[in-house]
Amino acid sequence: MDIDVREITKIYRVFDKKEGLRASALSLFHREMREIPALRGISFHIDGGEIVGFVGKNGSGKTTTMKILAGLLSPTAGSVRIDGWTPFDKDYEFLKRLGFITGQKGQLRPDLPAADSFDLLISIYELDRTEAEKRIGDLAGELTVEHVLSQPVRLLSLGQRMKCELIASLLHGPSLLLLDEPTLGLDFASAESIRRIIYKEAKEKGTTVILSSHILDDIQEICGRMILIDAGRVKFDGSLDACFRAYAKHKILTVRTKKDQMELAKRIAPDAVCGVENNTVSWEIPREEMPRMVERIMRQIGVEDITVKEPSLGKVIERIAAGGNREAEK
Repeated sequence: MDIDVREITKIYRVFDKKEGLRASALSLFHREMREIPALRGISFHIDGGEIVGFVGKNGSGKTTTMKILAGLLSPTAGSVRIDGWTPFDKDYEFLKRLGFITGQKGQLRPDLPAADSFDLLISIYELDRTEAEKRIGDLAGELTVEHVLSQPVRLLSLGQRMKCELIASLLHGPSLLLLDEPTLGLDFASAESIRRIIYKEAKEKGTTVILSSHILDDIQEICGRMILIDAGRVKFDGSLDACFRAYAKHKILTVRTKKDQMELAKRIAPDAVCGVENNTVSWEIPREEMPRMVERIMRQIGVEDITVKEPSLGKVIERIAAGGNREAEK
């Protein structure tokens, strides 16, 4: 499903109440309201089948955008078109093609087994029962939760519950999958299995995926493109490679050497040293100087191991949000 977002603005009006009993009494007759801008004219286009990471700090407008795309909120201004539909019109055919999962609130009934909720969803989406039950079995097998489908959801671990939530969101084969913090609080193995299923669904079925997450491994492992939103504005929109090229001018070079050569190693480009631990030294080196630096190190000290890597995505995002103004190529 293609997504076209144009100049979306969302303003929340909230009651501004002052402290004290007198203020509470006066508020019964007169309420002062103030406006909080959550989105300030954001625009982007996503082609069908893309997997896009949506990142930003708390309060940046990510969840508001996701809710607008799902039709749960309407924008104050601007337009959203998803394959010709306007989400907040809540057209039945559009809703049948949408999957939405959030780490903070689920669609499974806590007092019922997940299997009962799946049975209800089969009826709601008017699915072929035989095919749907086979799909549930396949997904449950891949996510290793077959043994918990008959237990009340409230008795499941967080990882088991989120896997069942993912099955519920994928059961009807959505064309658009919106994921808001799907791996929040999960252990590494659970998060990895959820990422694997999301990527597989997108690649095999051409599902458009928008993934909002503070877990940057989610973004780096499965997303080909990243949209960074800050204070309600899009600060970056492009590939991860373009992001690193434009905003990360240095790479991290790490060398492990013998203990008796550590002092010699630290004297090589001392101003660029960014870490020393045990028998390893790390330097922050401009990209274009990396080949010369590697050659110099290999010539001057004995090297047991050497690695070159990008700085963390988190640091690059912080740099962009803090005011990076280099425009990256998409």
